[in-house]
Amino acid sequence: MSDNLDSSNGLSPLQGLYHKAIASPHTITRAERNQIQSRPTPSEEDALCLSATSYTFHALVQKAITEPSTLTDTEARILSDGANQPSSADINKTYAGFMAMPKEERDLMDEARRVSADSQETEAKLKAWDVIDKRDTEKRAAARQQREAARAAPGQERDRVEQKKAWVKTLEHKCWAEWGFVCFRSSYGDDEAWTRAKDRMATITTAALATVSAADVVKQTWKIQYVEDEALKGIEAEGLRERFKSLVEAGGVSEGIRTDYFISADDTVVRYLQRRENTPIVPVWEAGFNPNESHVVGYPGAVAVPCSLLLATVYPMMLMGEPTPLQTLHLMAGP
Repeated sequence: MSDNLDSSNGLSPLQGLYHKAIASPHTITRAERNQIQSRPTPSEEDALCLSATSYTFHALVQKAITEPSTLTDTEARILSDGANQPSSADINKTYAGFMAMPKEERDLMDEARRVSADSQETEAKLKAWDVIDKRDTEKRAAARQQREAARAAPGQERDRVEQKKAWVKTLEHKCWAEWGFVCFRSSYGDDEAWTRAKDRMATITTAALATVSAADVVKQTWKIQYVEDEALKGIEAEGLRERFKSLVEAGGVSEGIRTDYFISADDTVVRYLQRRENTPIVPVWEAGFNPNESHVVGYPGAVAVPCSLLLATVYPMMLMGEPTPLQTLHLMAGP
């Protein structure tokens, strides 16, 4: 961490706050809670909320609890993502910084955030998620009806087939029983949060599939093969790669599921998925990464990508023979 150390105990002020929250969560003030959860100060948070909604943050929480159906889209997003809604670049930078921390510090931060969470704010966030999901479902249904109406027009079916992308045609010719990625779960302790995260991932990938011009069999066989084992809790990069290698060698990955790349979901990924970020991210790992053979400066053998791009960009690059897809994505992301 970048915070200056307190010479009396060897802890940074933020680390000291984490320990305080874990030892005595009920003594944590709102200002301290916001600091633990990387939120703006209370005054800044209220100012942002008032500017966007005419409610303070607390008033917005109460509205969500008592009248969730009246939340505007902006209000629901603030409760879901925070008053200072981060951009995709901000999310990637935050995740990269988190992963660069020693495991002990990551675990300390996650535990402090868990125990310091305000029950009313959590309830309001869950109600906001329900509102967002319902409205997103309605929007997807309307978009699907529009696409079906367009396809029913004379000549549209022929045009749609002609516009199929090369990777889609390749998949159709492969006739695999399933295609996708292995995903290792390394976040444990909250099964409900994990279920919500998987549901969110399914929602995102289903929506991405709906935009792909492909045979139904291709859309129906997309799969994320989840591997769940509490021994994976907090596992580091090399441990993940070893576990994946063993899974592949044991025949635990079917044809069509990538055997050279995989994804994972730690506490941070699960938290991002639950926050209903517009572009929640997930790390994609290169199974055979060797830092001595990488010619890209700063490339760590993994890249955090928006979940929506897993099947529309990342998998197609790999399927079509891009020699170094993750290194390419790393360069495209820039500094």
